[in-house]
Amino acid sequence: MLRFLPSASEALVAGDPVSICVGGASWQGAGGHFAAVAGTWLCGTGALVTGFRATGGPIDAWNPDFPPGGTVTEKVAATADGRWHWSFAGRGTLEGDVDASLTFDPATRRLVGGSRTGELGRTTFSFDYVTPVAPIAAPAA
Repeated sequence: MLRFLPSASEALVAGDPVSICVGGASWQGAGGHFAAVAGTWLCGTGALVTGFRATGGPIDAWNPDFPPGGTVTEKVAATADGRWHWSFAGRGTLEGDVDASLTFDPATRRLVGGSRTGELGRTTFSFDYVTPVAPIAAPAA
């Protein structure tokens, strides 16, 4: 599972963080033992957007040295119900050919759905704006 806050993000496996991105820094690890990942990182919603645009899927941290995908095409169109539908097609960084889409509701300013199809199959994305979450914090040194 991925969590995104405005300026922090993390990846979780079975509810435990394995990757944390806060304040332009990234850490990888598990069980409370984390190691800093070299470089300057884009965290939070910036990583979500850049990850989708460059790889065709969400990632919790983005580094400018991360190789972007190729032959990317993007389209944004309004749907009949007034929402915005964004689609991405291209060669993803993490796998081959990728088709991804997100739907945004401008009335609520929220993502309401999304999906990604690639060589590893289809993934559907959901977005939770109700469940309270703890702040994402950098691991203790």
